[in-house]
Amino acid sequence: MGGGHQPGAVLDAIAVGRTRFHEIGDAVGTDPTRTLDRLIELRLVERLIPVTEDERRPRRKIYRIADNFLAFYLGPLMRNRSKIEIGLGETILPVIVLRYAICGRTEVREADPGVLTVTAADIFSPD
Repeated sequence: MGGGHQPGAVLDAIAVGRTRFHEIGDAVGTDPTRTLDRLIELRLVERLIPVTEDERRPRRKIYRIADNFLAFYLGPLMRNRSKIEIGLGETILPVIVLRYAICGRTEVREADPGVLTVTAADIFSPD
């Protein structure tokens, strides 16, 4: 799968919103073709082709992390990890939930904060 760090770098790039091939390549600093193909084979990444594109020669492919929970972990949770670790998890949780609700991520939109049994700080606590 290329270099040892490249799969993680590709996943990180997609998680922060770099979803087009050239954006991912710019973020990782190399050609991500083999890594993307392997991540798709492992079902960690999906390649989406707009309906209006010719499937045999698509030009506007979009990549997304296939698992919504992995996307959530690599996206907003990792971006806010330092705040969560210093105890600000409760204050940033509404912002994260709102941002994901706007993006249409149903697993967060449908979550009721009163039903959550784990606090944001518990996610990163060393065991």
